[in-house]
Amino acid sequence: MIPLPLELSCVVIPRFLSPSHFEALKKCRLSVVAPDSLAGTLPVAPDAVLGTALHHVAHEVAEGRWGKASSPAEAFDAVLAKTIAALEPGDAPLDVAVGRQRWFTRVARARAWAIEDAPTESRGEPQPARPHRGRGKGGPTEARADLGHEAWIVWPDGRLRGRADLVELSARGRRVIENKSGRTRDRDGNPVGGIGLQVGLYALAIESVVGGGIETMIRGDERIDIPWEATTRERIRAELAAMLSVLPAEEEVQADALASPGPHCRRCRLRPVCGAYLRSASLWIQAGTAGRMPLDVWGALLRCSISETGVKVELRDDAGRFVVVNGLAHGWGIQRCAPGSRLYFFDLEADQDRQHAERVQVANLREWPVKGASSRRRAFRLRVYWGGPG
Repeated sequence: MIPLPLELSCVVIPRFLSPSHFEALKKCRLSVVAPDSLAGTLPVAPDAVLGTALHHVAHEVAEGRWGKASSPAEAFDAVLAKTIAALEPGDAPLDVAVGRQRWFTRVARARAWAIEDAPTESRGEPQPARPHRGRGKGGPTEARADLGHEAWIVWPDGRLRGRADLVELSARGRRVIENKSGRTRDRDGNPVGGIGLQVGLYALAIESVVGGGIETMIRGDERIDIPWEATTRERIRAELAAMLSVLPAEEEVQADALASPGPHCRRCRLRPVCGAYLRSASLWIQAGTAGRMPLDVWGALLRCSISETGVKVELRDDAGRFVVVNGLAHGWGIQRCAPGSRLYFFDLEADQDRQHAERVQVANLREWPVKGASSRRRAFRLRVYWGGPG
């Protein structure tokens, strides 16, 4: 167990923003523009690791880097196995950490894209995967609109820079394709809003850099064509202008002015250094957010009990609740903390019915499940800190 990191006080806004992160920007600007180095306070989410792996494997297979494999399907499985071995997070198998059903669904979709785009034979050896690199703020700065897989799109005047999954020539000019192994439609059957915004920003950038006609498409378990029309263009342009107006390039801005704590914080690795989030314990008990916030808790230690199977902690959290955290590994060293100590737990698991946990912010949490409770997962990503303001 280590001290809580220092709170992030201010951020220098990057010159370029990525289309793939605009939906996250709309929810919390700090989560995107903060330095990538600060994200190391929490582990990379298993879903993010899987996404990195699948994009890498699909790219290698589509480019024909199969090694000795005789077919794109065989190559996909072989490259995926090597990639997962290189990126495997912690001591939990990635398919277990992600969830088996989600794992099989996402892998199947990525395999289908790779086979569809692959050449007829191998053209070389697959390249090793790079670790998850956060928000990827580096890259070229000159205007460009490449073709092919992982195509660089850079529009300096619009402050956009990113790598589209696939840009190809079409009868109208160019077609932008974004591959999504996760959910592509909302409950009403419409394309998930953030994906449409992403391909729209790429289309706007390409149109501004090289001109010509543009088509946009999302490829998940189906192909979804999103017409690039005048009304769509103006809407995307207005969203871009609004975001740029509140994110002045290369200016220093207070972190609290950029942060917007809420249920979307579940995916953010900045939580231990985000003062706005650490001061948002009231969201655990508010009607609109209770049960939807990350399974984190912090507060003052009341009691600590030790057994052979783990450590049990009782806290008075910052929302005034009595909270119990069970099954903590001895290795955290919590048993050495005195009553009144400030403790912070990030990414626990609910120690009660999951359906109940979706309605009320749970007050019974854990790291390890009770021995024999095989249906419950360990809190693979748990991090524990001490100290911080009371």
